[in-house]
Amino acid sequence: MDKPLEIIGQNDTGPVVIKAAGQDAMLFNTTLGRIANLTLLQTGDGKWYGVDIAQGRLLVEGCDISSGSLACVAIHEGAEPVLRNNRIHDGKAGGVFIYENGRGTLEDNDIFGNTFAGLEIKEGGNPMVRGNRIHDGKQSGVLVHENGRGTLEDNDIFGNALAGVAIREGSNPILRGNRIHDGKAGGVYVHKNGRGTLEDNDIFGNAVAGLEIKEGSNPTLRGNRIHDGKGSGVYIHENGRGTLEDNDIFGNALAGLEIKEGGNPMVRGNRIHDGKQSGVFVYENGRGTLEDNDIFGNERAGVAVSEGGNPIVHNNRITKNKYEGVWVYDGGAGVFEDNDLRGNERGAWDIAAECEVNVKRGGNQE
Repeated sequence: MDKPLEIIGQNDTGPVVIKAAGQDAMLFNTTLGRIANLTLLQTGDGKWYGVDIAQGRLLVEGCDISSGSLACVAIHEGAEPVLRNNRIHDGKAGGVFIYENGRGTLEDNDIFGNTFAGLEIKEGGNPMVRGNRIHDGKQSGVLVHENGRGTLEDNDIFGNALAGVAIREGSNPILRGNRIHDGKAGGVYVHKNGRGTLEDNDIFGNAVAGLEIKEGSNPTLRGNRIHDGKGSGVYIHENGRGTLEDNDIFGNALAGLEIKEGGNPMVRGNRIHDGKQSGVFVYENGRGTLEDNDIFGNERAGVAVSEGGNPIVHNNRITKNKYEGVWVYDGGAGVFEDNDLRGNERGAWDIAAECEVNVKRGGNQE
């Protein structure tokens, strides 16, 4: 399409199919257009897309799009399409690939079964992604990298082979109100100096950590539910950082919050509870500041520290855990001030004799 045009499939006996080998099934290179009710199939033979949107505003709705070559849909060079109510699937590469300042809106699409990420955003790509199902891909559900952005709202992201959402290399998306669940790896994976703001997401049932932060990454998490995972709720390591505020972290198979290897988050105002092990576990030189959190009902200690772990823990309510409120052992250290440590089944403290010199305590309720 090199001039404004509408192409609408109308066939009472079956789908209207546009099939291409050795070229894009659809190349959009004009200002304005619409395609609807089509099956767009790129069958291979070279490096081609199912739909290649190189500029302008194309409305794509009710289509079935697949590709035997590159991604099913490419959006680039500032294009601003709207993709609504499409099936985007079985790409030999990704589902939707947004790069070189591509923008656009993706609404109510079913994106599944792609070889790479269901949605990949890079190089200043900045779409609005709302109400989609992104699932059963062979890599991540969503990959945001190389300074990608984007706003993801109210999507259902599940069953992908790698992370539900992966963020890296300076990328800074907004994730709000999504369900990120039942992945075969982690829920959200932020690494290689990734950023991002995660608000009011439901992250659950993933095979490893609900959220993993590493390699200098520094996202902000606010008001999320991170629960019932088969690993830790939040796992911060290899100099990961992050700010966690007002999240509900519960029911995970390992620690609600696990910090190691130079991890150093700010953790404020969260509920960390009813986990199968300790609420917070800081070890192998992990750090972190914990303020004003409710840490309760965990199967082991409320806060456990070992192997050079050295957190600052003050003004928290660490109560009703099955072991001690605070357990420091095997070279652990830390500052514990002004916490409520009442009501734990094995008492307020278990501090190994050799760790006493490393632990500063004051103003705690026991």
